[in-house]
Amino acid sequence: MPFTISTTHSSAPVDPFFSAHSSHCRTLSHFSQFQQLPTELRCEIYALALQSRTLVIHYDSSSNSFNSPTAHPTLLSTCRESRIVAQKHYSLAFATSTSPARIYFNPYLDTLYLPRCGEMGYDENFRILRDLIVEDRQIETTGHLSEAPNPASCFDQLRCVAIDHVDPRIKRPWEGYNKASFLRSFPRLEELILVLSSEEENEAPPSPISPINTKAPDYDITTAFRDPRLPPEAILQIWWDFRQLFAMEEHMLEQVCNDLGKKYEGFSLPTVRVRGKVVKKKATNGNRTSEMITI
Repeated sequence: MPFTISTTHSSAPVDPFFSAHSSHCRTLSHFSQFQQLPTELRCEIYALALQSRTLVIHYDSSSNSFNSPTAHPTLLSTCRESRIVAQKHYSLAFATSTSPARIYFNPYLDTLYLPRCGEMGYDENFRILRDLIVEDRQIETTGHLSEAPNPASCFDQLRCVAIDHVDPRIKRPWEGYNKASFLRSFPRLEELILVLSSEEENEAPPSPISPINTKAPDYDITTAFRDPRLPPEAILQIWWDFRQLFAMEEHMLEQVCNDLGKKYEGFSLPTVRVRGKVVKKKATNGNRTSEMITI
């Protein structure tokens, strides 16, 4: 297991002993004594090594199934011991009425990212995710689910969701209403990330919606968020416009509830962050990793 020792510079007082021996400090590429540690300690180290991921989810309507190009958590394939630890923290999720759960997910660690795609914009993504996910059910020997779909309990624990920022010039009329309803599905949501497109960061005209290949890809991707390449005032404007639109959408929901004679329950928008994204692709049939792609 890799083990790194490194030094950092700071303005704090220098320890004379450390200063005298700093020339001997170096970065180690491995820790050969790891297997000699007590089992309990090794398991604690594995648990501390769990990393947060950005889990990208796509829905394939032809097979009524979810797939993700995001690689499985590394600890699941490091060794038998690490896999046992990882399986205590991750569960298989995103099942449908005809497809078993095959995507590892931890609602406390992972950021769930739903890219915008298809002719219907975010209508399909939000509606399908909540309607088709099935959890905690018995799977028959054929590999199919034996019970009807119901709301997924693990999504009640989700802390962070990422969605693409939709430019008002290409926004579909129904997208705002569905977004407000969608976010209400996560009662413990603490953070919402608005992901900018490359056109928005370059201040180019928005492109029409282009369908994304929802088939299971032959490569893994790693998605990371970064500071947007926009002036601070432009970022603030996007943030402010989103909050204002969300308030309008909530007002629409309140009116609908009143018209239907149902009780309206208020919803507080969580912390909203505007971010750009970086994507790395890696072929699954080899060790070659492609060049970094910034989107």
